[in-house]
Amino acid sequence: DRSDVVAIARGRPVAFRNDQVIIYENTAALPHVWLVHDVRQADGMNGAQAFAAGTLDPRVTATVDGAPPAVAAAPRTTPDQAAVTDYQPDYLAVTVKASANGFLVLSDVYADGWKATVDGKEARIYRANGALRGVAVPAGEHTVQFTYAPAALKLGLAITGVTGLGMIAVFALALIGLWFDYRARVVRWYRGPLVPRRLERNPAVAILPRGEGRRLSWRGARILRRPPPP
Repeated sequence: DRSDVVAIARGRPVAFRNDQVIIYENTAALPHVWLVHDVRQADGMNGAQAFAAGTLDPRVTATVDGAPPAVAAAPRTTPDQAAVTDYQPDYLAVTVKASANGFLVLSDVYADGWKATVDGKEARIYRANGALRGVAVPAGEHTVQFTYAPAALKLGLAITGVTGLGMIAVFALALIGLWFDYRARVVRWYRGPLVPRRLERNPAVAILPRGEGRRLSWRGARILRRPPPP
């Protein structure tokens, strides 16, 4: 006998019932997508307020921010059809069969970053009914696709790519440095201890003959070794 429960149950058929839960069906609920042939201008939340007040029927009329797209009255003999064929967090596909130029309303929240195409051609997304998404579609059968690709996401991917390339370059330079260090150590082990070039004039230092010498690098540096003890 609670007033809120009575208000919910009044005039609605029971969809599910058990010992703890009763679910009532709202037969007046709008579908996920639908077509209208009457589009009016109502900026901001004025459109949503008009529907809430009952002055406009969302099944027949839609409101948009700014100038509305051109639509045509639908013949009564040919009903419109719209159905969602693919639904993902960042992608949505809808098949439409419009009896005349109409306006597709999607009961998902309008947000920047969404892009729409009609048969592969880019289409404008309107803010419909104050908070939803809408796209104008011509008469006939069409496929409407919504893709979420905000500019911030593209910028983040670009930064990630540049950062990854930078890390690869740093690792490559580190590997090159390790290789040259390893090469120098191998040469030093094979030919004996190296003598700095500043000691070349020291009589205790002997320069190996050319035939016994070995180049340390592409610059042609000679390896010097102290003479063996007498």
